[in-house]
Amino acid sequence: MRQYLILFFCFTLPLSSVEAAKPSRRTVIEQGQQQLENAVQQKVQNTQQAGAIQYSLKTIPLLNYQFERPAREDEKDPSWSINNVSDTTSDFSTWKIYDGDYIAIIENRHEEDYSIFITSKDTTTIATIDDVKAYWEKMQRQPDHDNVYEYSHLPYIRELNIIRTDDYEYLGKPALFIEFAFSNWSKFWTETAVMFPHGKKIYTIKYRRERDKQDMFYHVFEHVLESFRFLTPEPSYSSFKDLSANHPHARAIERLKDLRIIGGYSDGSFKPEARINRAEFIKILTSEPLVNATELATCNTKQLQFSDVPADVWYAPHLCVAVERGMISGYPDGTFRGANEISFAEAAKIVSTFFARDAERATWPASSSLGGGWYGPFIRYLSDKRAIPVELTTPATPVTRSVMSEMIYRLFDKIDSEESLSTEDFDL
Repeated sequence: MRQYLILFFCFTLPLSSVEAAKPSRRTVIEQGQQQLENAVQQKVQNTQQAGAIQYSLKTIPLLNYQFERPAREDEKDPSWSINNVSDTTSDFSTWKIYDGDYIAIIENRHEEDYSIFITSKDTTTIATIDDVKAYWEKMQRQPDHDNVYEYSHLPYIRELNIIRTDDYEYLGKPALFIEFAFSNWSKFWTETAVMFPHGKKIYTIKYRRERDKQDMFYHVFEHVLESFRFLTPEPSYSSFKDLSANHPHARAIERLKDLRIIGGYSDGSFKPEARINRAEFIKILTSEPLVNATELATCNTKQLQFSDVPADVWYAPHLCVAVERGMISGYPDGTFRGANEISFAEAAKIVSTFFARDAERATWPASSSLGGGWYGPFIRYLSDKRAIPVELTTPATPVTRSVMSEMIYRLFDKIDSEESLSTEDFDL
């Protein structure tokens, strides 16, 4: 019996020693305070280092931008060199990465490498924040962009850990702020990036650090972001001289222009902010390619009952088609008032009636009882289709040429990803 007791005692000794090795609550608190103090000291060192850095302006004429980078102390100092610049006016080499221009600003004096990259990706149309998000999603599904792995048969070794992806604003435009880490059997680094659209390109400015826990040179990345500027205004890439690439409805206008649904004026302008009248609105929706030319030619304009519309007026065939399709009925006094500016409520009825299916129109009588008067069903229809541009704040708001284009574009191409007002905005 005594032997068993001795054996049991010996067995319990390691357990007692493990428990004694656990740090006390005071020790844990002190360790945490020390870690915090170390982080504060590191932050102070980083700030002091940032204040000591001198910056010089670097201009890349061919790529249409400039930025400030840490100045080189002397010609023998390779610190913060710039290479891989796609610029035929300089002695730098030319390199393309995933179809974009590529610039690397590299600090290689230290054990770790700290790099800032500026890249651009070409797009076929005017780039938007939606294109940026789609491009970022595609990048996450691709093999590593490093030369070693771009054409490798081992893409499965790639490990991409997304830390954060936030909506951001850069240079006055929507952008993405991204942080992620990359690791595989031979490499590890973390990156912070800003991605934004500009003209027909998607730009990325990113900071890469290898094994750097303190982000010692993050302030340089911030300085490049703050100093980055394009040399010339953003090109419009438009058929219209008064339509800029960053106009909120540029894509809609360009799309309808390509479809020949809308056109510009003889002086090459589109006048996107000009208000449109009732006759012009009807003509656009009842012209080719939206309406067959035969329907226009065969519509009997003599049946028009509007007291202010002569049978030979320029828009008579279009008004005739609109009446037959139930898109418009006129005012109680028997007039059409084609020269009047069209309101959102009036435009809502016209475009809803034109694009809605029979089954959707069948619900409108019941929808009238939900409030909003005669225009309630049409605003509800457009709300469901996410086809109410944010400028249309009230039913009486006049419709401009650009807003009209946006409404038609969303309904024609079934675009439901753009920002839209809803029935709640109109108390419906």
